[in-house]
Amino acid sequence: QIVKALEVTFNEKVKANAVRQETERHDESIRGALRAVRMLETVAEISRNRRFQSFMSSVVRTSKYMEKYEAIGQSDVELMTFGGMTGAESRLVQDADDVIMSDK
Repeated sequence: QIVKALEVTFNEKVKANAVRQETERHDESIRGALRAVRMLETVAEISRNRRFQSFMSSVVRTSKYMEKYEAIGQSDVELMTFGGMTGAESRLVQDADDVIMSDK
């Protein structure tokens, strides 16, 4: 189901008469989806999934998206997974998240 949601994002088209804000919003959703794909690749069960592999070769690794995909490098993935933080910093973030969630 993750792949299906990603496919919807990549298959969205911006109207020919779209204003700049709509175009930027679309580009940002594509970048977000590419970041999600980078993260999903780190999960062994997902990266071995045939549908995910097919999606990667038919959508992400096409000339249209490859440059943007490559620009989201390993450093971005590390930042998204608290890899750029020390253990103490990531625990602080987790503790803050726990406090926020308990307030709701």
